[in-house]
Amino acid sequence: MTLKLREGIILPLVNLLWVGRNMIEIEKLNGCRFLINQNLIETIEFIPETKVTLTTGKYYLIKDSKDEIQDKILKYSRRVFEDKIVIREVREWVL
Repeated sequence: MTLKLREGIILPLVNLLWVGRNMIEIEKLNGCRFLINQNLIETIEFIPETKVTLTTGKYYLIKDSKDEIQDKILKYSRRVFEDKIVIREVREWVL
């Protein structure tokens, strides 16, 4: 299966699904929901709306609160690293 974005650009659907897994869903002030790559977030300001600035310099004003954004980033990070990190109990220290 493929998805045609615009003239001449066709992505395999598998690639589109993979891209979506690296992103969190946020909502603009106008109610439009979209996905954003959380690895590109440089700063988040609360002025009183939430302003998300990316490493590219582009920014978005969004409805999501501080707690909602933190929860989404934390859930994303847990999903990415859940099978990668193993915590073991250390019984004694060897010097």
